[in-house]
Amino acid sequence: MRRHIASPATIRCPAAWALVALLGIFGCGSSAKQNLSGAGTATPKAADVVPDLVSAANCTVSTAMNDPKEHFHLSLSRKDDDRPAPYISEADFTPDNVTGTSNWRPGQDAQQISSVHSDAKAWDATIMLLAAPLTQSVVSDLRMAQSTAISAGPDPVGGYDAIKYTFDTARLAEAEKLRFEHLMRANDLSVTGTVWITKDAPCLVKYVTDYHFTAAKDNSMGSVHNEGSLTKQ
Repeated sequence: MRRHIASPATIRCPAAWALVALLGIFGCGSSAKQNLSGAGTATPKAADVVPDLVSAANCTVSTAMNDPKEHFHLSLSRKDDDRPAPYISEADFTPDNVTGTSNWRPGQDAQQISSVHSDAKAWDATIMLLAAPLTQSVVSDLRMAQSTAISAGPDPVGGYDAIKYTFDTARLAEAEKLRFEHLMRANDLSVTGTVWITKDAPCLVKYVTDYHFTAAKDNSMGSVHNEGSLTKQ
């Protein structure tokens, strides 16, 4: 008998969207705060200094995706264990346009997406759709795991000069773990994963996270696996 899995969207999305709004990830015609390519405006991070992971995800969306300075390929996926197939975003970005596919919208197969940077309203809507696997799942994972993140040293990836960090909420203090369980309406939860963050911006350019939970409502268990990367073209 297949076990009942509580919908991760029911548990996770309100918190994730609250974080998105708080960070100001999307804004009509918003301009970039930093340059992902690293023009020297930010102080490079030492390999053993852990940056704010949620801010790094914010940089990926608001800088790399929203105001691209170079050609790169985006690949994001989220696999909920109560769905037969993952949510996937695939797209090619240039400073002038983006083309790709997304199956994020309910009841739809992968849809073709295309937008030009000069159309700010359409561009923002496209970025929001493509970034959904990151903003509506991974952001929450990173927030919960922040205090457990440790550096694994320099590890270039996708053409970016990056530092690798690992995390595991098994290292959380008990009070902090209980606070997150209350926030996520779970009797138990865990987040493990690895992220690659550029040294200069810093921006998230690759990630792998796994979220496991036991829902407080009915003690059903579930999990969400996330992967994503940016690759210079």
